[in-house]
Amino acid sequence: MAAGDAFQWVAKGQCLGQDVYNVYCAIEGASSPTSLDDWIFGFLELLMVGVTSPGINGLLPVAYTVSEAAWRPLPLVPGGGEIAFSFSSLGGVADGAEIMQASAVAKLLTPQGGRRGRGRKYFGPLASAILDNGQLTANAFAAFTDSMNEMLAAYGQGGGADDSYTWGIWSDVNQAAYPITGIVPNQIVYTQRRRVIGVGG
Repeated sequence: MAAGDAFQWVAKGQCLGQDVYNVYCAIEGASSPTSLDDWIFGFLELLMVGVTSPGINGLLPVAYTVSEAAWRPLPLVPGGGEIAFSFSSLGGVADGAEIMQASAVAKLLTPQGGRRGRGRKYFGPLASAILDNGQLTANAFAAFTDSMNEMLAAYGQGGGADDSYTWGIWSDVNQAAYPITGIVPNQIVYTQRRRVIGVGG
């Protein structure tokens, strides 16, 4: 492991009796005093419950528990098959995180121009009380924006929480990882269709 190395990581959780997986990318920093496992734990804690923001937990009506996380190096070897994830218990992560279907969405921006340098994350399902004619209410959108700004400040490029790793986007086409430099929340509610491991940021 060295500076600039990229890793695909997955948070595994349960909601309504189903296993749910969410995929991310992390880019190793110049110095890495924190293990990737510990960095992932801190990332999920902030995403779910926030510090000054309500975190994603404040938008979700259904309890979702992240039970395990795993990572593997990028790029995957073409034709070499999938590298198996080795899951390990996180322990102590509070309920509330992202799950699929009707969701709030945030666009992820990087220094790389074009579609290969952009990503998006979906957060849901959403409580009916925070929806208004297919959009987040003004208060819910403000809370969502605060949460995403907090994530960017902590784990985006130059983030202050822990520079051991940076939240990034992996481009299969370019075979490269790019650090997230901006997050643009959308007030419109979207439906996330089925996604698979390796798709998305």
